[in-house]
Amino acid sequence: MKKLENIRRAELFIFRTMNDYGEYNVAKGLEITFENGDEMYLADDPLIYKWNELQTNIEVVLREYVDLRHVDNIIEAFDLAEITPIATIYNRVQRFGGHEEGGWYYHNDHAVREITLEEAKVFKDDLDQYGEGEHVRIGFFFGQHENTAREIYC
Repeated sequence: MKKLENIRRAELFIFRTMNDYGEYNVAKGLEITFENGDEMYLADDPLIYKWNELQTNIEVVLREYVDLRHVDNIIEAFDLAEITPIATIYNRVQRFGGHEEGGWYYHNDHAVREITLEEAKVFKDDLDQYGEGEHVRIGFFFGQHENTAREIYC
């Protein structure tokens, strides 16, 4: 495992999904971003990336930034190990939200396909002036960053 120095931020995730028997499976993950821009993914279930193949409806129960002083304690307490993340291409679509305050828009991201991390490094985001098009996000499993919900004006 990389030496945990020069951490810019750390984000803790707790995921859950229901298996065929109606029981919840829970996994914990930690995404660490270093000052130089490198990222590291740790999880207590090394097969978390296979959840999409095995089960459906993966839910992010908790997503929270953690105090950098406690990263080592979290890794030890949850018995996290480094895993290889998944690169997903998303298609971003702009939607009209409503007429309030002169009209407003929001974006939905739909997972399209999984690519290798090497392909993700050379992939050029293809977003137009409105933010629509294809872009890559790295995560614990395919479609983790998918956002298909309609936003509501508050």
